Amino acid sequence: MNTPLPKHPRLSFSAFCKTIDDAGDAWQRRKEELKTLIDSKPLLLFGFGGKGRALCHHVRQIMGKEVTVFDVSAKKREAARQQGFKTIDQFGVGDSARWATILGACQAQFEQKATVQQNFIFYQEAGNLLNAPHLAHLFKDFETFIPSHLESLYETYLALHATSQERFVQVLCFRMSSDPTYLQAVRQPTEEMWLDIPAKFKKRNYKSFLDVGAFDGDTLRLFSQRFACERGIAVEANPSLFDSIRKVASLYPRGIEIVPKAAWSTSTRLRFDEVVFGMIQVTESVDGQLDGAPIDTHVKESVDFLKMDIEGAESPALAGCKVVLETSMPDLAIAAYHRPEDFVDLYAQIAGQGYANKDFTWHFGHYSECVDDSIFYVIRNH
Repeated sequence: MNTPLPKHPRLSFSAFCKTIDDAGDAWQRRKEELKTLIDSKPLLLFGFGGKGRALCHHVRQIMGKEVTVFDVSAKKREAARQQGFKTIDQFGVGDSARWATILGACQAQFEQKATVQQNFIFYQEAGNLLNAPHLAHLFKDFETFIPSHLESLYETYLALHATSQERFVQVLCFRMSSDPTYLQAVRQPTEEMWLDIPAKFKKRNYKSFLDVGAFDGDTLRLFSQRFACERGIAVEANPSLFDSIRKVASLYPRGIEIVPKAAWSTSTRLRFDEVVFGMIQVTESVDGQLDGAPIDTHVKESVDFLKMDIEGAESPALAGCKVVLETSMPDLAIAAYHRPEDFVDLYAQIAGQGYANKDFTWHFGHYSECVDDSIFYVIRNH
């Protein structure tokens, strides 16, 4: 069940700015505490999963600091040892005083915090403080972008449904502070991503579902189960995932069409580069790995719902989707967490494509304990 949001009146612009400034000030104070902690105690990484592992390697290779690893999984501890890290096999409350402990499981930091209890460093704080901004999904860029775009961010805030406004503010505070406790009261269950807000507010039947960035068909499956969609369209450039998508097609009475392209504004070649673990950069390049194309070139049928999550390429993909948007005016769910400017630019772009009128209401969802999985929803009112 979702935790109900506390009821807050709409903030004035000055109160909006002060709330965000206070979060930034809290980070400046916390930063000094963490520097003292890291200088006085050896570093321990709690959780040798993907993000924690990447941060661990960064600290050792780039900063030259020794990191010891603990993970509840013996298999992961062994992986850490094979990669040259010292490990410990047990961690109890009494061990907290010995270490400066980085909570490395980005999606389970609060569970880890309950074990560590003291001398802990949240994953985002570590990525920020230890100069690994890309590992923390551009936190330093967020800190720069947000204070210089408060008026535009406030415009987005005002456009949101009342049930989304507090969530939006708290996510901004999290981005300014690196402290995920701002998210505890406002985040939604991960398994409800893409589903909860449409289920609560939709006014139309979702007969057709356009999934841009369909991956292996996981969201297509969920939409069929929740909304009884009849027709699916999967925009996905990775052919190794097509068989998985085809297995979902039997759930759709009118089948699933696979568009084997990466969504973009024009027909071109696209290059996908992993900047650092978890961070993908998409650029046009003659030697790109994938064919990019406008959605309008391949989708000629009516669409009731459009979902888009494509590693920061949402803006050019939306530019290549004008005809679909103008003719079908589907309800939307657009990922808005890959770039610091997404909250401003994606709002302005979508609003400018016909969704800034009384026929539609804007919503905002957030489904993680980190920067990932912030979503704009635009839902028809009638």
